[in-house]
Amino acid sequence: MSQPEQSNSTVPVAPAPTPQANCGSADGWAAAGPGDRAADEICERETIDSLRLEGVDFLRELVELFKAEVPKGVRELGQALDGGDSALATRIAHTLKGSAGIFGATRMQELAGSIERAARAGSVEKAIVEELRCECERVRQVLEAELSTPPA
Repeated sequence: MSQPEQSNSTVPVAPAPTPQANCGSADGWAAAGPGDRAADEICERETIDSLRLEGVDFLRELVELFKAEVPKGVRELGQALDGGDSALATRIAHTLKGSAGIFGATRMQELAGSIERAARAGSVEKAIVEELRCECERVRQVLEAELSTPPA
């Protein structure tokens, strides 16, 4: 019965991502850098096109949910890791992985999956959480551009 508590207490402290760290901005989102990948490498074109077929309002709603929930999830992930709560960190990373999958954001999905596995094992590196946060911003930028671009 005390085993989950033991695994939770072994998670190294990983500070919550801050807007100022590496790719951050004042609004909590990261600023994508000049070496960023092409939009089709960030979100799979086929996946975005499939979502668009469901209707622009559907895509817009999903993007708005992403914009509201993902930064919150990344902050909560950092807080869970700071607090040594590996079970919560695992659940949050799993949720972020699913959010990425909706848009075919494979790199974001891979990073969240790595964090999920590492949290389950009780050891998450701070750098990968920051990398995830930056990738989430790249995905957000691509999704916002998709909303302002007419269908192909």
